[in-house]
Order: sequence, then C-alpha cells, then structure tokens
Amino acid sequence: TLTGHALQEHASEILHKVDAVSLDLDRVDNARIPLLRIGLLPSLATLLTPVLIDQAQSAYRIENISLYADLANVHQHLIQTRQVDLLVTSRPFYDLDGLVRQPLLEENFCLVLPPDYDAFDGDLERLAAGLPMIRFSASTPAGLHIDQHLRRCRVQIPRGLDADRTTMIMAAVAAGQGFSILSPTLLLDGIIEGMQLSILPLPLKPLARSVILVNREDELGDLPLLLGTAIQSRIRSALELLDPVARNATRFGIEA
Repeated sequence: TLTGHALQEHASEILHKVDAVSLDLDRVDNARIPLLRIGLLPSLATLLTPVLIDQAQSAYRIENISLYADLANVHQHLIQTRQVDLLVTSRPFYDLDGLVRQPLLEENFCLVLPPDYDAFDGDLERLAAGLPMIRFSASTPAGLHIDQHLRRCRVQIPRGLDADRTTMIMAAVAAGQGFSILSPTLLLDGIIEGMQLSILPLPLKPLARSVILVNREDELGDLPLLLGTAIQSRIRSALELLDPVARNATRFGIEA
C-alpha cells in the first residue's frame, strides 16, 4: 500500500541512523576507523577506487571499505542520512551545516567532436543542424547544468540523443554519431578506454563545475586531507592523457 511504502522509506532511514550511531560509538572507543564509506561521482569512480583503497589501508589500516558511485543529486541524501562518511562530489551543499568542504579542482566544459572533424565554424546551432548533440539526460546534474547554460547563452539545440553515462556519450561521439559538451574529468574513462575524440574550447561563455571532497566535521581526523591530496595527484596524472585544450581547462585547489 502507499502507507506501507511510506513507512518502509522512513523506517529505512531510521535504521541507517541507528547503524550510524553504533558506528560512531565504535569510532570513539577504538583508535582505528572500523569502516569507511565513500560516495563517488560515477565519472571518477573507476579512476579513484584503487587510490582510495590504497591510502585508507596503508595509512589508516582500514579493513572495511564501502564505495558507492552515485550521481551528485543523490549525494546530499547519502551524507544527511549518514550512509557515507566522505563524498567526492560536484556539489558543495552550502545549505547543510556541519560539513567540511575541501576543493579539489575546478574545470571548464569543452566541445567534444568526432575525431578529425574539421567542419566546425564556431556556431553551435549550425553544427547541431548537421550533427546531433548527444547530451546527458535532463535528469542528471550534468545534463541540467549544461541545458541551463545553453538557455542562458540563448543557444537553441534540438533534443534528440541522450544518455546518463559519460562513456555512452563518448562512444557515440567517437563513432561520428554526434557531438557533445563535457568537462575534462568526464572524458577520462573514455580516453583510458582508447576512444579517439577532437576536443575544442566551448565557443560560449565559460561553463564550469567543481569537484569537492565533503565530510562531516570532527570526524575521520586528517584522513580527508590525506585522501584529497591523493585524489588530486591521481587526477593530475590521468589528465596527461588528454590533449592540451582539456588539460588547460582544469585548475586544482580552486575554492568551490
């Protein structure tokens, strides 16, 4: 019933909070952290998983680690209900108290075209008339961010092809089926897989997003700072795979 579904949803949150209280008490009683739960942006999850595990185990001897790849619009619920201890996210959640926000990087979005595509004259609407735009789904934070920017710039591009994962978008662009607008870290998984693309500066007012490490105050000691440094180092290294346009669109340590 509808009543049953509502009860189940609230009961689930209560049980998560009960588990979190028990975990927090364990942390007080033990010098070591018994469990670390990290929420990640899907576009960075594959790249960062080995680094996060290595740092947590080698520096803090954390044996139990849980990693979750979720879109940024899910992250607020995860941190509020204490289902995660740390977030690598694109949203700072300034409306929430009791959080520490560590800016990792800021990046500008780029225009992504099929490899060797040389017919672009600087006009996005004219480009879209001959080559469809492959977008993020409107329900995703990145898709909403890009759509809002196009409207602000008064650029009208018909909606046709969309997907909710970056590698799906990149695969279609690499196959010559359209163009897209992506940020450098969104490109990494596809480039690592060997996809060939042409990357140009976005011919509009700059559109940027931040990547931020978020955790609750007075928890985890200096572990978030350690992980933040390791994350930046890994992303710096991976960006070397991109061409100079994408690398130059990324700035580390920018205040979110």
